[in-house]
Amino acid sequence: MRPQEEKSKKIRLLSVVIPAYRAERIIEKTLLKIKGVLDQTRYNYEIICVVDGRVDGTFEEAKKLENLFPRKVRVVSYERNLGKGHAVRFGMANAKGDVIGFVDAG
Repeated sequence: MRPQEEKSKKIRLLSVVIPAYRAERIIEKTLLKIKGVLDQTRYNYEIICVVDGRVDGTFEEAKKLENLFPRKVRVVSYERNLGKGHAVRFGMANAKGDVIGFVDAG
């Protein structure tokens, strides 16, 4: 691989999607743990927490972390629970990264 090609293949942003449903009690710990691991990597990253239906306080708890780390954590949601698959696809559609993955909350 030529140096020019190598530069163009570098990851500029890593996106990690976290689908969350009824995770009010664990979402803060989950997001902090994932952020801590990503902070130890050499990659610039974003964490996208997708709250799959506003049925408890998950959205509000996650928003606290978005307010603390606005450049690293984003929280998106929708009113009705539509399932994990939808939440993952929704998060990936909102991701800006060159590489996108997901990790379950909890």
